[in-house]
Amino acid sequence: SNNVDFIIARLTTQGLLDGTFNFTGQRILDIGGSDEFNDMALAPDGTIVLVGSTASHSNWAVTRLLPNGQTDTSFSGDGLDVRDFFTSADQSAAVVIQPDGRIVVGGSAYIPNTGSVTTLVRYNIDGSLDTTFDGDGTLTLPLPTGGFARALAIGVQRDGNLVVLNDNHPSYSIFRVNVTDRAIQSGSASVSITGFVPQSVIVSSGALSLNEGTTNTFTVRLAAEPTSNVTVNVAKASGDADLSVGAGGI
Repeated sequence: SNNVDFIIARLTTQGLLDGTFNFTGQRILDIGGSDEFNDMALAPDGTIVLVGSTASHSNWAVTRLLPNGQTDTSFSGDGLDVRDFFTSADQSAAVVIQPDGRIVVGGSAYIPNTGSVTTLVRYNIDGSLDTTFDGDGTLTLPLPTGGFARALAIGVQRDGNLVVLNDNHPSYSIFRVNVTDRAIQSGSASVSITGFVPQSVIVSSGALSLNEGTTNTFTVRLAAEPTSNVTVNVAKASGDADLSVGAGGI
């Protein structure tokens, strides 16, 4: 039977194959058996991370190339990480490189008698698993109703947290993962606002609602013209540790 392999090509600004990349401008990688190439990311140092599956969608596959198209053997010892999480039907589908160089790969892992679950793996720069990420380098997200879920895309927020687009088949969802405590966050929060000197300070609203990852604002004014300078401070009294309050809003 015919095998399917990873293939990557680099073009010049004129749209021609770049001969400085693997001498021919393209690289074909036979990972093992029938392979599927799903996503790639370019690191600041010019190395290229490719992700997909191998052995007819049975195993998760991640490989890294040097800027010249050759295999980067400093990654995982031989340039390749093939992972079989449980038994079969594991595949990586999305990759993002954090500002510190660590690599986050998302996809799915099949759990017998459960189904395919969204899985994230974080690698150190050398291709080893980053055990500071959920204790062993691997995080499995909750399985929605339906028995199938897979990460389709991953983004890194300014604060370093991860945003994951999830394929729940036939629906989609978005998760945010705190990379410090790996908490999975979604939905919205209700915020109560109270003036501690209500007879002197008036706030525009006694309550606000905001979604995870968003901001909202309220205004504060004095009930009467003061006879001297007045300083009004805003602060969080209690609630979600991720919630911050400042002069610019919540």
